[in-house]
Amino acid sequence: MKRLRFLILTLTVFLTASVLADGIDYIVIENTDASTTQIALTDFKQIKFTDSQMMMLNDSGSTVATFMLKELHRMYFGPTESSDIDQPEWEAVGEVEVYSVSGILVKQGDMDLESLPRGIYIIRQGNKVVKVSRP
Repeated sequence: MKRLRFLILTLTVFLTASVLADGIDYIVIENTDASTTQIALTDFKQIKFTDSQMMMLNDSGSTVATFMLKELHRMYFGPTESSDIDQPEWEAVGEVEVYSVSGILVKQGDMDLESLPRGIYIIRQGNKVVKVSRP
């Protein structure tokens, strides 16, 4: 259940932020068997979760892709070929630390930012760090 909550929040945060980011045009899903799938952000409108699956749906509600949650290894956003934006890769499991912009640790364990006040936060997982805004 923690993994599902982490995946939902990760996708929500990154989809919201990355759609507005310049040069980002697809999401990369990597499975535990090292296979990867790239899906253009324009190809899906919604992500739906069940107890065991993540489904990407288009504007009409048709399924674009389905992934088994237990087989997900990591997800990240890919820039266009001409972009040099470096997007962090996020493990589907693992310890996450959330810091305020002043460097104070405000949350540890998962990326559920809903309990935090609106603002800008620094999220760290291992040696990967990203700045996010909680609107």
